[in-house]
Amino acid sequence: MTVAYLEQGSPSGHCVSGIERTPVPPLPPKWRTSRWPLIEEDDEQGFVTVTFLRLAPSAHTVLLILDGLTEVEDAQRSEMEFLGDGIFAIAWRMPRGAQLGYSFYDCSGACVPWRDQADCPLGRLVDRSQADQRNPERCRVDGRELSLLSIPAERPRRLAA
Repeated sequence: MTVAYLEQGSPSGHCVSGIERTPVPPLPPKWRTSRWPLIEEDDEQGFVTVTFLRLAPSAHTVLLILDGLTEVEDAQRSEMEFLGDGIFAIAWRMPRGAQLGYSFYDCSGACVPWRDQADCPLGRLVDRSQADQRNPERCRVDGRELSLLSIPAERPRRLAA
């Protein structure tokens, strides 16, 4: 089962082809003051690397619940890396033009449900997940407010000097 927040005809259009997890790249110098998630050009034309960051000082584990990618059978694939100082990160390589809803589940209890339970109650985790505090773009689905990742279809043009 794949978690899907947004319905067909919604901003996402379930654009999941070509999306793959990638190692978290070095963070740019001003990452703490930048808007999150961080979007960087990929070497391959038509793709970007999106680094999702989460400040969760009381959590020991954070799950990124990403439209069409977080699966009950493999929730650990969306588990974020702890960078220190309460910051968690995960990076995905995505095609330009992708629009996906996402949220975070901060785990601060004794267990990590997707690791400790054979039948992970991912649906209940989705209900208790939170939007990205550093991304002002939102969408509403089934009464829930989610963060919206909207990657421009075209690469930004640079002005000539």
